[in-house]
Amino acid sequence: PPELIWATWENRGAGTAPPLAVSLDPETRTVVVAVRGTMDMKDCIADVIATPVFFDPLGMAGAEESRQAPFNDDIGLYAHHTMVRCAEDALKRLLHAGVLDDVLGTGGRASGWGLVTVGHSLGAGVACLLALLLRGSGKAY
Repeated sequence: PPELIWATWENRGAGTAPPLAVSLDPETRTVVVAVRGTMDMKDCIADVIATPVFFDPLGMAGAEESRQAPFNDDIGLYAHHTMVRCAEDALKRLLHAGVLDDVLGTGGRASGWGLVTVGHSLGAGVACLLALLLRGSGKAY
C-alpha cells in the first residue's frame, strides 16, 4: 500500500498553498504529491481571485510575448494569479522540507521513480502549476 512520508496540514491564509502531502506508491514506483482542494473561506477567496499573471516556468516565452495583461488568448503564457502563488508556496514548502530530494535523489528510497502531482478543485490547479514549477526547477525529478 502507499506510504505517507510527509505532510503539512497548515493553512496559512490566502495566497498560500493548501495542505499537501507526499506519499510513496511502491506498486507503481511513483512519488505522489497530493494537494487538498477547496475547503474553507481562504480557499474560496483563492478560487475567486482569478486575475491572470504571466507564467513561464519552462522559459518558453519569446521576447515578443506579453509579460503583463492583456494576454494573447491563443499563445499567451499566463495562469490564475492566486493559484500560481499557491503553487510557488507549495514548492517552497517541499524544498524547505527536503522531502523530494531525500526520496528521489541518488541513494533515496525512491531514486529513479516517477513523480506525480495530483489534487482536486483548487488543489488540481495548484498541482498542475506545481508540476510545471518542479519541471522548471532544474532538479532531476
